[in-house]
Amino acid sequence: MLWNKFRQGSLKMLGGQLFFKGLVCDVTLLYNFLPLGIGSTIKISYFEETMQKRSIYIPKNALSHEHWQQLLERRT
Repeated sequence: MLWNKFRQGSLKMLGGQLFFKGLVCDVTLLYNFLPLGIGSTIKISYFEETMQKRSIYIPKNALSHEHWQQLLERRT
């Protein structure tokens, strides 16, 4: 299970879904143009309220290889 603590909440993986503050998230891979994924970033998006979309950007070097792979498996 991936668990990362942020200032305003936590990121958790449960049952094949990714959640932030209890809200279901979409995962998108950005900037994957260099070999070995150098410079890659994952965008995690969620809706806080009606029509209020929020995003978190996490660079590859901020996570372990195992956690990075777990996030990639949940891409939308």
